Amino acid sequence: MFLAQRALPFRGDSDLVGHSNNGNFLGIIELLAIYDPILSDHVSKVQTSQESKKRLQVHNLSPSSQNEFIAACSSQVLKKILQQVHKMKYYSIQVDATPDSSHMEQTTFILRYVLETTTQEQRVVYEVIERFVTFISLSKKTGSDITSLVLDQLRVWELPLNNCRGQCYDNGANMAGKYKGVQAQILELNKYALFTPCAAHSLNLVGANAAECCPTVTTFFGTVQKLYTFMSGSPQRWEILLECIPCSLHGQSHTRWSERIDAVRQVAAHLPGILQAIESVSKLNLSPEAKVTVDGLHDYFNSFL
Repeated sequence: MFLAQRALPFRGDSDLVGHSNNGNFLGIIELLAIYDPILSDHVSKVQTSQESKKRLQVHNLSPSSQNEFIAACSSQVLKKILQQVHKMKYYSIQVDATPDSSHMEQTTFILRYVLETTTQEQRVVYEVIERFVTFISLSKKTGSDITSLVLDQLRVWELPLNNCRGQCYDNGANMAGKYKGVQAQILELNKYALFTPCAAHSLNLVGANAAECCPTVTTFFGTVQKLYTFMSGSPQRWEILLECIPCSLHGQSHTRWSERIDAVRQVAAHLPGILQAIESVSKLNLSPEAKVTVDGLHDYFNSFL
């Protein structure tokens, strides 16, 4: 529970007891074993069996056992969340998807509901709660496919769609589309499931589209990114940069347009030092292509002084 609550990984590079890189789970077990004779004896037996390569029947420290612990905790947490939702009856849903490091499309499912609690003074308090409940792998991205996924999951949890009072997604056509988007198909089944688009995503799209239609702005952000790419592409150039400014530059986010401010802020705050670094780099033995790049960067950023 300690590791799960803090989203810490259980396993390490090794599954052997006593190994320095055997992960947080086995590491904590080994720590507790120092103060518990019974646990210490069990850990010693497991370590001996691993060293002698003799299989110990059941020791509950294997990777499969760790996964079973995680699944058991997850099951109990989900059970508690669904009990709360069933008690309060009405709920809203939030669904989004993003590819993970293994390139699998992971769909996140969040339930939003009102929780009723009673204080020590016997006063009833209502609190709006948001709970992440599951990841679901889905390779298909059409509105119909995602709608089917949502409806199937609600049936598994025994949550009637008629009790859904809200739905929130990003502004993608498959989610927010007026005719075939998920929100439209859910509304056909339940007119009370009001759709609320993601405000942050809407603002992000406004900023991105407004900037992309202006050549001056497009050139500016492109040059800021070129500066970062050029300087970070060589350890020697990066070292020269750090000698001229007290911090490092940032690359631009490809998914959150508004976060590009971090890259711009560094350039604006340290422009004289950056120009000094560019001038120092221009004196190096550069390839013709790099020479053109550094001259272009110098001319562009020097125009702001």
